[in-house]
Amino acid sequence: MISGCNPCKTEPILIYASKDLKAIGTFKSGTLWVYQNDSTLVLDSIVVTGFQDTPDTVMEFCQDDSVPLNYRESILTFTHSFLFDEDYILTVKVGAPVLLSKDNLSADTIFIDAPCADSSYCNVIDTFQLNGNAFLQVYERIDSSSSLENGRLTHFYSAPNYGIIKKQIYNADSTIESWSLVYNKILQ
Repeated sequence: MISGCNPCKTEPILIYASKDLKAIGTFKSGTLWVYQNDSTLVLDSIVVTGFQDTPDTVMEFCQDDSVPLNYRESILTFTHSFLFDEDYILTVKVGAPVLLSKDNLSADTIFIDAPCADSSYCNVIDTFQLNGNAFLQVYERIDSSSSLENGRLTHFYSAPNYGIIKKQIYNADSTIESWSLVYNKILQ
């Protein structure tokens, strides 16, 4: 009879997050984004204040012992917004969406590493024009009740190796508050 149990002496395997997840949500200290409000022209600078790469351990029970079966890569990018004086966390984990949250609050999904079949919550834009720049394969995430924006409908536009390049917040009075990337220094 063949047992499905992982032998207790097996070395654990490290499973890495996909390059698509990392391209959207993994940034190291020294990274800087400057966003501009499209209506008021107010600027907000966001900088990476910390980076943590600590794998999650998946345990398997084997005989009377519990042994590590896998280490799944888990990456946190900590950022700070100078205009709003807010701290944010980008979270990248194996087999999970890229999440953006305010420090210690619930998160919003900004990218899913899977085909975008339902256009009511996501779209992939082949070429996205922004301030005279062309961004390729931009992922639009539509959040009907964003925790980051007090429950308002929000569209996040994320580009590989840039992160969020645009955000549109839909207000109850039918106005749209829009923030666009105007400058960046990216370290991944």
